Amino acid sequence: MQTQIANEANPESLPSGGKSGQGNSLKGRDLNNSEADRFVRSAIKLMREKGYHQTTFDDIAEDICVSVKEISDCFKSREDICLQVIAWHDARLSEIFVRTEEHSNPRQRLSCLIDSLIDEADVLVKYGCPITRLYLDLRNEGSKLEKAATKLIIRRLDWIKEQFHLMSFVDEAPDLATRLAGALYGVTLLSSAADDEAMLRNQMNQLKSWIRSM
Repeated sequence: MQTQIANEANPESLPSGGKSGQGNSLKGRDLNNSEADRFVRSAIKLMREKGYHQTTFDDIAEDICVSVKEISDCFKSREDICLQVIAWHDARLSEIFVRTEEHSNPRQRLSCLIDSLIDEADVLVKYGCPITRLYLDLRNEGSKLEKAATKLIIRRLDWIKEQFHLMSFVDEAPDLATRLAGALYGVTLLSSAADDEAMLRNQMNQLKSWIRSM
């Protein structure tokens, strides 16, 4: 039975639990009931749809019908709000990882990670993986943003590596993790380019079969 996991595509509510490398507090603000929360939600959506470079304060203001001044009162720069977007994705990863822990078998945990991608197949095909897109957008944007985005990529890879290690593939874990992560997000890129949701679902299910056979 497929386990439902919170997916990365839904910015409707900021994560409130789980361990996070970046932290869930988003610079200590109480974002759950604040204007800043609305700005971050909008930025998450727009940066996924348009990318970091094409998302401005003007775009956010238009998206949620506020003034640019209201946004700049909370966030000094686009970099500032982007760091909060990264923190949101980091907390979302935490939620996904924590929810897989209901399974003691690391094979099932990896399958649940793949299920979380299958659950949002339509959005992945339309916009691609949000974490990968952020990393590609930010890798030349200066050390602060680049490092924060890189940590998301590495954190996801390290979690996959840990599951293979728990499966007793001690020496092979780094290579297997790289192979699986590359396949997952390579398939996402190819299916997005081809605008083919069936391709994504089919390849993801084949990866689940590969994991179960190990």
